[in-house]
Amino acid sequence: MKNARSGASHPPVRRIREDRAAGVERAVPELARGDDPKTVLEALSHGLTNKLMARSYETPIQRARETSSLMALVARLYQLGAATNSSAVVIR
Repeated sequence: MKNARSGASHPPVRRIREDRAAGVERAVPELARGDDPKTVLEALSHGLTNKLMARSYETPIQRARETSSLMALVARLYQLGAATNSSAVVIR
């Protein structure tokens, strides 16, 4: 029950946790080698932040692509004229 509440089975949460684990796996050997802890932590933080920011843009863009595709399909199915298609937004 703990996993259900924490969102562990939700794919975006799972990917974030996997990214975190991968970052830690990279950082631990660097620290064991004697690399500067501040540099290692900054690299870890930078990498995780970039991944989170990139993912925050993926969902709305993907949703817009799906909506655009769905609108085109509905127009085709119902044989709607060019007037409907001219207002459609194409996102690539």
